[in-house]
Amino acid sequence: TAWKVSLFILYAAPIFLISWEGSRRVGLAFAVLCGVVWFLANKQFHPYATTGFAIATLNRILSFCFVAVCATAMKHQREETRARLDAMTRTRELEQELVRASEREQMRIGQDLHDGVCQSLAAIDCATQCLKDELESNAVPHTASAAMIQKMIRDTLLEARSLARGLFPVQMDPLGLPAALE
Repeated sequence: TAWKVSLFILYAAPIFLISWEGSRRVGLAFAVLCGVVWFLANKQFHPYATTGFAIATLNRILSFCFVAVCATAMKHQREETRARLDAMTRTRELEQELVRASEREQMRIGQDLHDGVCQSLAAIDCATQCLKDELESNAVPHTASAAMIQKMIRDTLLEARSLARGLFPVQMDPLGLPAALE
């Protein structure tokens, strides 16, 4: 082709691809090589008598180098963006795992409260009822104190059950009542 027809895109596309797939150094070396090829291919057709063609060649080489630098910069930007997205995804997964661990611990505490403290309070309530009945049958004047203790135990038992339900609410399982009771 004549020297006036620019085939820049035919040089720039391979430079871009080589810079994208390789390193910046490889891309710049290929850009300089393309500039030299452009110089040799158009040497006999240029109209400049002295240094004009050398300046045009330098301009072309710098343009090719710009393409190589832009390609590697875009590649690095893409890799950094991908790394940030991976880090955000990992952070989100860790946050969800933290929430799940917190929920499991909350459920465990609720179950322990229900199965431990509430059961002990219910047993103490029964024992207090037996004590109150025995005191009433023997006509001991401390029956009112036993009734007051029993009321305080029942209030504490209700409060503990409310706390246990708040920490670990009973939910119906798709398998039905036996699974929920289990």
